[in-house]
Amino acid sequence: PVAPASLSSVRPELPEPGPVRTDIPEKGSDPPAKPQPETEKERAARLRLAGKDALEKGDLIAARSHFSDAVQTGIAEPDASAVRGELNRLGSETVLSPRVFDGDAFTERYVIQPGDSLAKIAKANNVSADLLADINGIKDKNLIRAGQTIKVIKGPFHAVVDKSEYTMDVYLGKTLIKHYRVGL
Repeated sequence: PVAPASLSSVRPELPEPGPVRTDIPEKGSDPPAKPQPETEKERAARLRLAGKDALEKGDLIAARSHFSDAVQTGIAEPDASAVRGELNRLGSETVLSPRVFDGDAFTERYVIQPGDSLAKIAKANNVSADLLADINGIKDKNLIRAGQTIKVIKGPFHAVVDKSEYTMDVYLGKTLIKHYRVGL
């Protein structure tokens, strides 16, 4: 007699399934629409809104950064004038005042060491001694004392003059700090 064939439950190994691809359209369907890149106008508007939001939250450094980026991107008038006005105020408050803000890459507190002079400190930071004296309320640049804490600005500044618009923009790095109307 012939023995009956035994049944086996062993199956050949199947490969592990890989990630499911969602970028392949089904047969007969339209390919998925690719997101359109943001236009310069949209980017400038988004940066302006981000600046306003940061300002409302009290984050002056982030607001300054967003507004400056919006101006550089090419924000349209009349928003550009309003943003430049905010940047003037923020530049005066964050850079050109004695106050130091946490997270501000352009400023820091410095403790004067024996042998320091305001000119030496200014030169090391690529700014003028007059500027450091002004923002720190120092009446005589030659009268500083060891242990005194001052605010220093990490320069250099640079200016861009637009002759056709009669304006001068003052930058610290890539950040617009002040905007002036000028006569030529």
